[in-house]
Amino acid sequence: MRSSFYHINDNLEPDCEIPKDEYFVYVNYFGIKDSFVNGSEEKKKLIIDCCQAFYSTSNHMSFYSPRKFFPVADGGYLKFDSEKFKNKYEKLPLGESCESHDFFYKNKKSDQESYSKYKHNEINIENSEVKKMSVATQSLLDLVDFEKLRQARVENFAYLHDKLGCLNELKINIQSALGPMVYPLLTSNLSREDFIKNKVFVAHYWKNIGSNLNNFEKYLSKNLIPLPIDHRYGIKHMKKIVDLINSLKVG
Repeated sequence: MRSSFYHINDNLEPDCEIPKDEYFVYVNYFGIKDSFVNGSEEKKKLIIDCCQAFYSTSNHMSFYSPRKFFPVADGGYLKFDSEKFKNKYEKLPLGESCESHDFFYKNKKSDQESYSKYKHNEINIENSEVKKMSVATQSLLDLVDFEKLRQARVENFAYLHDKLGCLNELKINIQSALGPMVYPLLTSNLSREDFIKNKVFVAHYWKNIGSNLNNFEKYLSKNLIPLPIDHRYGIKHMKKIVDLINSLKVG
């Protein structure tokens, strides 16, 4: 099957026409593009990558990664409406992951050991065949109050956008942030390293995506600062992040 890549524009949307008669994979970036996704319902072969958008309400075929939102080591969700896919799913073997959850529960004194286990787990997932979600992961997810945790993300996101939206070069529709993964702050006036030095972890996405990029994609990869907003944090933590940014701007 032939496949090809496409570019995105500065609104995180395809820089091309979405075909109606070909499968087209679109990423719901940071969980803030639900309005765009839901406005593309007529595209019957659109597949939504919701790994950054666990709370997306799209009716399209979609796939999700709960481990980017909750303390589980593996497993995912696939949303489809085809008997063909359902039959294939039923034949999949059951995953086994009890040992892979170890790094979540290590004492802080064992951070290095936990990180080593995390990297080992990532390699195992990458090399593993496709399986059903393990019983261990299912059981952990059954304990999650998804709505309570979603609300924490929404409140943290809204606070940061209220305080930092004027600095953000990304166009963000706050109504489309139904349960975002991070607050995506795009600016060339701040350094990712400044946050890390001040003990605010910000990931670096798309470090190894090659050179065939348009100007915006290069700029996004270099200057995006994904601020943490998950349920471990509250408004007092968001205020500390805002205060840090204000001090970095002054400095």
